[in-house]
Amino acid sequence: MGLWIADSGLSEDKIANGVAAADKVLKDMGVAPEAAYQAVNAMLEGEEDFDRDAADAWENAETAAFRVVFAGMEHWPEEAALTLKH
Repeated sequence: MGLWIADSGLSEDKIANGVAAADKVLKDMGVAPEAAYQAVNAMLEGEEDFDRDAADAWENAETAAFRVVFAGMEHWPEEAALTLKH
């Protein structure tokens, strides 16, 4: 599974640039994409037992990706989301 930016309306090339930024953040933080994805979903679902560091890594990766792909936009599209592509 790889990272992807869903519901963004962006070209695959632009998404690839954002995914590269997100991948770098996750690697720098030492967190696998799957673990970070599971952790952030557990957090969003209100579970009490989840890996906070992994969830933070996912949120940081998404922010890094969006800074690349939506550079210059004042507000990022609310429906866009970093996700795992199967």
